[in-house]
Amino acid sequence: MFGRVLEQVWGGKRFLIYYLFTGLGAATLHIFVTHLEMSSLLRDVTALTNTPSAEVFAGFLKEHIPKSSPSYLTLYRPGLLIRQILLILMKQLILLISCEV
Repeated sequence: MFGRVLEQVWGGKRFLIYYLFTGLGAATLHIFVTHLEMSSLLRDVTALTNTPSAEVFAGFLKEHIPKSSPSYLTLYRPGLLIRQILLILMKQLILLISCEV
């Protein structure tokens, strides 16, 4: 929207540097926020795989699955979609472990 004006005022080279710098900054910030969201999930998945029990699994579900998860959340929050996929995989893992015992 205002990129053309900035390019005319700053010049092409300076605007390109600004454009690339802000793009890299946004990518870095996105990766950092995703890491913060996923670190607690990874910790809980590790705890669940180390000690697979019904109590640990129930606590995992209670903490990471919201009571109501409308489908629009999966479109705008990819972290939630990843969590749901991981939970499906964890359920399958629990079933496999319980069948082997």
